Amino acid sequence: MELCMIQKREQPAVSRLSLPVNETKMKNLPGQIRIGMLEPDPQMSDLLHRHVLSNLAFDANYDFPLFRFYRKIPISDLSKCAPWLHLVLVSMECEGLKALLREIYEQNPDCLIVLYGTANGKMEQFYPMRPCMFLPLPKIHTEDEWQSVCRYFREILHSLLTGGKHGNPIYRFATRNAVHLVAQNDILYLQNMQRSTLISLREQRTLEINRPLSEFESQMGAAFVRIHKSYLVNSAYIRFLDKQRHRIILENGEELAVSDGYYKQVCRKLERTEEPLYPLLHEI
Repeated sequence: MELCMIQKREQPAVSRLSLPVNETKMKNLPGQIRIGMLEPDPQMSDLLHRHVLSNLAFDANYDFPLFRFYRKIPISDLSKCAPWLHLVLVSMECEGLKALLREIYEQNPDCLIVLYGTANGKMEQFYPMRPCMFLPLPKIHTEDEWQSVCRYFREILHSLLTGGKHGNPIYRFATRNAVHLVAQNDILYLQNMQRSTLISLREQRTLEINRPLSEFESQMGAAFVRIHKSYLVNSAYIRFLDKQRHRIILENGEELAVSDGYYKQVCRKLERTEEPLYPLLHEI
């Protein structure tokens, strides 16, 4: 099993990029960011490695190890590497794509997944499985087009790394029968239900916790914003703010009312949020 070490200041010869990997070394590799790439086409894997990730190391000012599955590491070793990865690039052309994404997520709920390739109907089957980012890549016909696509790809990844998007706190919610560990990126909102709280998750399921919403507000991270006495919402999944009707629209299309008492607070929160990939504030 091998990985590639990408360095920001000096790019050594390819033969020096290969290092043996075991679990101990994966835990202690230098660099804060560990990136995985699942690309079944060896030529595309080499192109992305050379034109996107190597340059990204310079742009983002990071030294980071790159795990290249298919090309360098057997796909069967994905489960062994996944717990140590911060960001994984996954081609739409991978076989058993949905199972691979679920395996990454189950092994490492903190991991940010970027699913790239030609936009098509396949994307719909992954919602709302986990917080993937979809990066459609157009068909490339010329060298100039390829350079443009690579530059765009690098900019997206650079914004993820420098923006700390791989941070994803884990919350513990206790029900009568179990303790649930839930990543922040999987929580859409918390809803007050008299003496209990209903937690709505991206996977189209809910958890009912026998505690009032007021007890959770101080414990949830800065990503959450109170929009109503009954709702605490993960601001990362607010896609639009309707200023006329005082309503927000979430990533999954669900609409929630914003009460007058919290309206200005919601506006300030969304206006301060820096999110270059989605329009978080929009007047309808």
